[in-house]
Order: sequence, then C-alpha cells, then structure tokens
Amino acid sequence: MKLLGIDHGTRRIGLAIGLTENRTAVPLRTIEGKSQETAAVTIAKIVTEEGIGTVVIGDPLMPSGDRGESSVRAHAFARELERHVGPMPIVFVDERMSSKLADQVMAVQGADRDSLAAAAILQSHLDMLGSR
Repeated sequence: MKLLGIDHGTRRIGLAIGLTENRTAVPLRTIEGKSQETAAVTIAKIVTEEGIGTVVIGDPLMPSGDRGESSVRAHAFARELERHVGPMPIVFVDERMSSKLADQVMAVQGADRDSLAAAAILQSHLDMLGSR
C-alpha cells in the first residue's frame, strides 16, 4: 500500500511517499505559500493520482509530550484534508526529532528540509509497522 507522509507547517508543507511492502519513505516535494485549504486540495489531488491508502501526518508535540499550538494546527489541517479526500486512514506520528534528522541528511545530500522531514515522519511510521 502507498502512504503519504506530511510535515505540516504554516508556510511550507513537506511531502514524502512510501510503500508498506518495502518500508521505505522518500521525499516527494514541498508545497509553499498556499492557504491551508488550497494545500489540502493540492494534497488531495496527489492522494488520488498516487493511489494513496493512508496519510501519515507529523504531530509536532511539545518536548513534554503535550499538544501545543502547532499540534492543534496539524490536527485541524488533517480535518481539512479529510474534507477533500473523504474518509481514509490518517495517522499521527510524533515528529519531535524529524527536523533534526532532516537537517543532518540535508547536510549530506543537500535536499529539501521539509520533504526530508516528511520522509523521516513516514519512515518512523513504516518502521513501527515492520516491528508488529
């Protein structure tokens, strides 16, 4: 099954794609400077075109593990996305370390930070699936 990873931000949204069969996530692209609704429409189109079965969204929890403003925005975006894709599995993954990992990979590969963070979020979920 294909999965779409999302690193949600207020100015940029990183996207990654992965397969449950090989448990590998790769950066896809970054959406910049769009309203949340426009971004949700763009992502819904990708979900349809790519045949995505599950969406995995990073949940930017606070260091304490509590939900802060960014987490509330990510969950609100998930509801907006669901309005455009219809009912489908949407999974939240703790993303507290995804940006640090993206920065480390970026230093080596020179790739886009937001899509790399989305790949780290999605890879975390795929790794968890593989350990079941």
